[in-house]
Amino acid sequence: MSWQIIFTKKAQKQINSLDKAIQSRIKQAILEKLAINPDLFLEPLCGELGGFYKFRIGDYRLICSKENEQLTIIVIELGHRREVYKWLKYLVQRFFLNFRLKRQSQTAS
Repeated sequence: MSWQIIFTKKAQKQINSLDKAIQSRIKQAILEKLAINPDLFLEPLCGELGGFYKFRIGDYRLICSKENEQLTIIVIELGHRREVYKWLKYLVQRFFLNFRLKRQSQTAS
């Protein structure tokens, strides 16, 4: 059973801005690990970021949300480990609120 991996626009821009070799390494790790068995590789974040996960690929981190019912992983943020956490709380809270509002409007329609 394969999981669907969705990138936010920002995460897609972040991966596209990386060196091609790093992009390839990240994409390979997503296909070989994350899409097959995310529970084995996703590490839960704590505190205010509880409910979100990190996926480690060398010095890079994907910050994700996981929806078990739809078998979907949403990549919110991607970056080098020394940089990715700087604005994470703000970005995650903003994304999560926007995502929930969008989902509610889709369900109401």
